[in-house]
Amino acid sequence: MSFKEDEDWDEDALQRVEPDIDDNARAQAKNNPNGHVFVIAGSYTEDDFTPPGAIFGYWGVDENGEIIEGSFVFNDNFRDDLNDRRFKNIDEYNEWANSN
Repeated sequence: MSFKEDEDWDEDALQRVEPDIDDNARAQAKNNPNGHVFVIAGSYTEDDFTPPGAIFGYWGVDENGEIIEGSFVFNDNFRDDLNDRRFKNIDEYNEWANSN
């Protein structure tokens, strides 16, 4: 997983900005051919349940483990109000999301 940095959101233009493909994203792609590399907002680790709203977006990965240029897809359900909030599971997240 890669992690969203503050500069990935252009607050002045009120639009999402595709993050740069960094070394961490490339390493994740190598381990995930024909898959995806997700950009996660916050400090969630592989051991945490990552709420769907924390996913900023993802890149497609080809059969050689390379990120496909121009393939970034923004998550329309991304929520910038999670503030590293922790949830035990999807049900707990959905309960919170439906009340906020």
